[in-house]
Amino acid sequence: MIAIHLWSTKEGAMNSRPRLLTQTASVISIALWLVAPKTGEAQYMFLDSSRDGVASVSDKVAVEGETTVDVWLVTNKDSFGMPAKLDATENSRLTVNSYEVILRAEDGEVKFGPYVNLQPTMTLALEQARTQREFRFGYLGPDILPPGKYLLGRFTTKVISGNPSLSIVPTSEIDPRFRTSFGSKALGRDQDNTLKLESKSLDRTASGDSEGDWSEVAGLQRDTPRVAAALTRSNASMTSEVSPGVSIVNRGGQVMDVHTKAIGTLRVTMFDVQGRAVRVLAQERNAAAGSHTFPLHGLAIASGIYFYKVETGDGIFTGRCMLLR
Repeated sequence: MIAIHLWSTKEGAMNSRPRLLTQTASVISIALWLVAPKTGEAQYMFLDSSRDGVASVSDKVAVEGETTVDVWLVTNKDSFGMPAKLDATENSRLTVNSYEVILRAEDGEVKFGPYVNLQPTMTLALEQARTQREFRFGYLGPDILPPGKYLLGRFTTKVISGNPSLSIVPTSEIDPRFRTSFGSKALGRDQDNTLKLESKSLDRTASGDSEGDWSEVAGLQRDTPRVAAALTRSNASMTSEVSPGVSIVNRGGQVMDVHTKAIGTLRVTMFDVQGRAVRVLAQERNAAAGSHTFPLHGLAIASGIYFYKVETGDGIFTGRCMLLR
């Protein structure tokens, strides 16, 4: 149970490193080939939360509730549907028999739910690794699937804090050996039958290319309109009772007082009107019971209306305030 008081000084102011089931960090292709065609930069991986099989602006991380996410891979076309710039023989080598995917939440934290592999011929799983910011998973199998579009798998995610987006990234913060990639008959640039997502942060070669074989990905956008609407709905008035015995009193935006009655989790986050997390005022697992005071006038953010979210063991409480500098 908590009480939150906002007041103004101005009158009227508002894991351990995971094991792999395979012997290397990158997915190992089953077959090896002697010829190494260029991959044509036509591969495309995307996340789909609207369940329509395409990437679009409607694919977002829902602020409230769970988001179900489909993971798709297209081995022989780009995001515009244009085929790889190879001849017919070489295009036939853009097969797939394994995949490894690394996802990262930006501007917030999420809880990644169980991953369901939807490729029945890929039965050998890489050991999954996850934090509240990153999720790594993968599968491989003996069958060589032809070039095309594949629904790799599905998982759920739920926002813990902030207003995050979700991206497909080339390498892992958990272990730098992990790489987003897929196994293929095409050898790729380093001749290992594993076509890797290009990393712009890696050193470029003499030809100007960075390490990797393909570059097109599409993740999930942050749910900007919905987070602001959700916070506004829960705070239709400047003073409200959100649950029995819990009150949010807004008398300005210069100081925030949070009162807790038990030792436990305390996280306080400020959002702008677009729903973007701009400051984390507190992030404690075993905060003491009693009064917690957070000065707001020194946050080095512009004056204006802001939302706050207070998370404790008793629940999540939100409100808004006018911050004056």
